[in-house]
Amino acid sequence: MTVISWELTEQSTIPWRTFDCFFFNTSEETRYQTYIGRFLGRVLEKAYGSSSISRKLSSEGANICDALAAAYCIDNSTMISHEDVHVEVETMSPLTMGQTILDRGQCYDGIERVKNVRWGTKINLEKYIGMLEAICLK
Repeated sequence: MTVISWELTEQSTIPWRTFDCFFFNTSEETRYQTYIGRFLGRVLEKAYGSSSISRKLSSEGANICDALAAAYCIDNSTMISHEDVHVEVETMSPLTMGQTILDRGQCYDGIERVKNVRWGTKINLEKYIGMLEAICLK
């Protein structure tokens, strides 16, 4: 199993200038909103409100977490590096139920656990953006 974590998606933002190209097709004659642009715009509006609000959330660029996970599923060479770790999901405590427990091997109890997950640590951003452009800029 491979995990594309939230932290990895935060490190792999799409520059705003590139992201904006997914919304509009501009040529010398015309500028129109793309089909993908209308769809992404509605998703972002539901999640964050206006696009100006989403830009305030990240000055670096757009964080498209589901697209990054899908890109990895389509082509796993999108991930440049990973770490093999032990992961469990808390199922007993009412306070932490459903939380991911990550053990990199330095657990306080000294027990050596089987490393059961590939935890993504770096992606090829150019490849990822290229995959998005191939889909969005048709």
